[in-house]
Amino acid sequence: MATTAAWGHGAHIQARPSQAVEIQATYDSGDPLAEAQVQVYGPDDPQPPRFTGLTDAQGRYLFTPDTPGDWEVSVRQAGHGDIVAIPVGGDNAA
Repeated sequence: MATTAAWGHGAHIQARPSQAVEIQATYDSGDPLAEAQVQVYGPDDPQPPRFTGLTDAQGRYLFTPDTPGDWEVSVRQAGHGDIVAIPVGGDNAA
């Protein structure tokens, strides 16, 4: 019986505290905008979006701003949506 060397794969996890912003998008009825398109624009350079993604099943999206100022968040789904400006102070920036 022949033997061969087995190489394992290591894993490392690093964590650091941050100040994240969570938004929740809903229709006027209160139902969540689930799987809606999200674009987040930073205060220092409005184009292109700094973050993009989709809301979860409850219409939530999380991002971590890294610059103080007004961040604009756009949420759109099937012709519905809204844009909100979220002020982030110097103490809140990651």
